[in-house]
Amino acid sequence: MLIQNIFVGNQQISIQKFMFLQIQFIFLSLCCATQIYQKTFETVYMDFSYNLDSSKQHLIQLTIKKFPDDQSCLPYLEINSTLSDVTQTLYDEQGYATKSKVQQIYVQSDQIQIAVSNKKLTFIPESNLSKVILFTITIFDSPPEKLVCNFPTYGLDCQQNMEEIETDTSTTLIVPKYSWNYVYYILDNYDYKIQAESDWASFIIALLPIDKANITVLPSFQSNLFLLNSNGDSQEVKLQRQTDIQSYVFAVGIYNLDDDAAITLTLHQNSEDNEDSFPLWAILTIIGVFILGILISIFIICQIRKQAKVYEEQPKISIEILDKYMPIKQVPKHQLTETCCVCLVQFLKRDQTRETPCKHFFHTNCLRDWTKKNTTCPVCRQELGEADIQKYLCLSQMTHKNEIDNSNSHQGELPKIPLTQLRISDHDINTRGLIIIDNSPSNQHSHSDRLSLNLIEDQIVEH
Repeated sequence: MLIQNIFVGNQQISIQKFMFLQIQFIFLSLCCATQIYQKTFETVYMDFSYNLDSSKQHLIQLTIKKFPDDQSCLPYLEINSTLSDVTQTLYDEQGYATKSKVQQIYVQSDQIQIAVSNKKLTFIPESNLSKVILFTITIFDSPPEKLVCNFPTYGLDCQQNMEEIETDTSTTLIVPKYSWNYVYYILDNYDYKIQAESDWASFIIALLPIDKANITVLPSFQSNLFLLNSNGDSQEVKLQRQTDIQSYVFAVGIYNLDDDAAITLTLHQNSEDNEDSFPLWAILTIIGVFILGILISIFIICQIRKQAKVYEEQPKISIEILDKYMPIKQVPKHQLTETCCVCLVQFLKRDQTRETPCKHFFHTNCLRDWTKKNTTCPVCRQELGEADIQKYLCLSQMTHKNEIDNSNSHQGELPKIPLTQLRISDHDINTRGLIIIDNSPSNQHSHSDRLSLNLIEDQIVEH
């Protein structure tokens, strides 16, 4: 160990001697506190005034010599301090709440009014026992600063220590009657519960979350507490964090209310993470039901749409027939000056059209929309069903062949009469027939013409 030296004048003092002088100085400063008033009282209530030197700080100390027989009440020291006509009320809340034998209040004022009462604890039923207090009031002039205890020490001289208890363990504590016993837990990120059990004694459990980096604050009658009666009572209380710190301290105070014997207290601390959180199986069940509901909904929607397609009105002429007999093609040059009789819009070079077997041109979409509700040509009312188109094409071919034959067999031009609207059975067939009329005396071709007409009629009947 390296020892440093300090020079005072011509003398050299070691660091050990310097520390010894410091200790002596502190001791002398503590002894500088002068006792200017002391009196012992035995009463239920006391109230008196006292004048002080406002330039100094004073300590008013209540020392309890004997607690009252009725433990539902505790002595309570209250000071009304007046300085420059301003009055404030002071009290030692921690000393009273922990049932300390000494209550201390520091003041700096011109005049003080001291009151001592036997204040009733609200959670304990009032009894008819004696409430007389035996206590001493002492006033100190220029006292030392109040001693502050760092965690986990406590008490007037900070010589007592709170006991640490491991989590998830069971601990038995012996608590003397009419006194406190303090323990603490260092908890992690999870929530916990504490279970207290009593065989036959009554006691109070006070819970208080504290920060071990600060001064010690003890659980007391003013903290969150619950009461266990002397009937084998058992109770569970959750220890929930008040902040999001990584680890924190939870202090527990146990006060024995039984005036016959000490009690045995067993504390259980278990993780609340699995118990308070929603079960995994329940979460999976909810997710499964949700997914099943979505699948059922999709299935129902698909079925509805499928049924809607079944009942949807079918077009009169299918797109397959249009593509087979009336394929899409560009507008012929001779149709550029014409208009579509469906939309009444003139054909453009970039338009796509369809040509019906009856040689009429329409926009592709116009003819498609028309044949959804109609089976005839918009211009000549020629039937556009597949069977009707085949009959029409057959008649057209035969007619064209006859025209060629007749043109080869006759020298002169003969009048032609078109054959329209041949009705066979229940169908109207739009076709063209050719009747050749011979005005010559010999009538050499009359028999041939009748055969051609009979052949056309036979073809129609067969179809």
